[in-house]
Amino acid sequence: MIDLSVNIISPVTPTYPTLFRRYTLIPDPNVLSKATLIIAPEYSLHDTNPVLRDELCGQWVSVDDNRYVLTLFVNVGNDEYEVARNRYNNFLELLPDYVDSLINADKEFFEANPHLIPAHVSMRFISGHGQFNKTVYFCKVKDYLLI
Repeated sequence: MIDLSVNIISPVTPTYPTLFRRYTLIPDPNVLSKATLIIAPEYSLHDTNPVLRDELCGQWVSVDDNRYVLTLFVNVGNDEYEVARNRYNNFLELLPDYVDSLINADKEFFEANPHLIPAHVSMRFISGHGQFNKTVYFCKVKDYLLI
C-alpha cells in the first residue's frame, strides 16, 4: 500500500456525497511509495503539466436505482507509441496499489454507504493510441476494502 496523505475538501465530508465525490490521487514524483489523495467536488489537476501527469482520478457514476460504478481514469497520453506504451504499462503495474490506497483511504465513506461495497470499479485509460484508449472493469470495491 502507498503511504497516503488524505485531504477532504468541503462540501465533501468523510461520508457524503456519492455523486460529485471526485478523487485525485497524486503520486509523489520523488518517492514512489508516497502519494496525496484529494477527495473534493472537483478534480485537482491544476498543479502539473497535463501531458506528464501520473494522477489517478475517479468519481462515482450512477448506473440505475441505487447502483453505482467507481469510474477511475488515467492519462496515458498522445506521445510517441513507445512513450505511451511505457506509461500504460507503468499504470498497469501501479494500478492495484493506487486502487487499494484510494478505497481504503475512504473507508469511513464505505462504512456509511455499505451498498457501494459490491460496486464495480472501471478503469479508463485515455490515449491517442487505440490499443491504450480503453475502459475495462478492473475489480470490485470489496476486492480491496479492508474491513
